[in-house]
Amino acid sequence: MRRSLILLFIGVLITFALVSFVNMNRIYAIEDENKILQAKTSEENESKDILVVLEENVSYEVKKFITKNGMELYVGFVKNLGESREIEVYVNVVNGKWITFRPFIKENETWSFARISEFAILPKTSGLFINPNETSYYKINKQLRISFDGKGNEIFIYSEKRPTRIVGLTNIKWSYNLNERMIYIFRSDSDGKLTVDFVDYPIVNPLIIEDRTREEELLYDLSKIKSGFKELDEEEYRLLYEIDGIRREISRINESIKEKESEKLSFMERIDEENRKKSDIEKLLKEHYLVSSNQVIIVAILFIILVGYSIYINLRKGEESEEE
Repeated sequence: MRRSLILLFIGVLITFALVSFVNMNRIYAIEDENKILQAKTSEENESKDILVVLEENVSYEVKKFITKNGMELYVGFVKNLGESREIEVYVNVVNGKWITFRPFIKENETWSFARISEFAILPKTSGLFINPNETSYYKINKQLRISFDGKGNEIFIYSEKRPTRIVGLTNIKWSYNLNERMIYIFRSDSDGKLTVDFVDYPIVNPLIIEDRTREEELLYDLSKIKSGFKELDEEEYRLLYEIDGIRREISRINESIKEKESEKLSFMERIDEENRKKSDIEKLLKEHYLVSSNQVIIVAILFIILVGYSIYINLRKGEESEEE
C-alpha cells in the first residue's frame, strides 16, 4: 500500500513537470531563421528588423533610444485591436537570432518589450511597460538594470548567460533555462525596478560590490562632450575656411575697386585735357576771330553809310540822264 502511494506521488510530480514544460514551450520557442526571413520580406513595416507580427487585428512598432551610458535600446509595442488572446510575435533577440514569443494581450491593450545589447526583456502580459529612461546594460558592473511602469508579475529575459543574482524592491523568484537561454522572473509586486547581475565571481557580500554605473554614465557624457568638441573643431575649421574665402573675395573686390579708381583718375585726366583744349580754342577765337560790340556798331554804321552813298550816286545818275 505504501509503495503504491509513493508511485502515485511520483507520477503526479512527473505529470506536473511535463505540464509546466509544455506550458513554458507554449509561451516562447526558438524559431527557424528561414521562416522569420520569409515573414520579414512579407512585411512593409520599418520595425521588421526587430519585430514581426503576422496575425490580424494587430498594430506594432519599434522605437530606438540611447540610454544614459550610450547603449542602444529598442522598445517594441504590440497593440491588440481584437479580442483578448495570446498573440504570436517574432522577436530578433540578438543579431539575427529570432524567437517566437506568445504574450497574452488584452483587448485594446499594448504589450511592450525591449532589446538591449544581448538581452531581450519580454513581459508575459500586456500592461507592463519598460521605461527607456531608466533601463540600460552597464558593461563595467555587468548589470542589466530595468525600470517598469504599469502592472505585471511575470517577466522573461533572453540571455546567453545565467545571471548571478536578480535584485528588486520586492520578493523575487527566478530561474534560468539553459536550453532556451531564458530567465524567468516572478515578482510579488509589479511596481519598481530590477537589477540582473552577471558578475563572474561568487558574491560573499553584495554590499561591498562597487557600483560603477554612474562612472559609466559619466564616461558616456565625456565622450559626448569630446564628440561635441570635435564637431566644434570641425565647425571652427569650416568657419575659418569660409572666413578665408570671404577675405579672398574682399581682397579681389578691393583690387577691382583700385582698378576702377585708376580708370576714374585716367578718365578725369582726359576730361581735364579736353577742357584745357577747349579753353585754348575759345581763347584763340576771342583773339583772332571774334570782335567787340563797338566794332560791330562801327562796321554797321559804315555799312549804312556805304549803302546810303550808293543810293545817292544812283539817284544822281538818274537825274543827269533825264536832263540830257
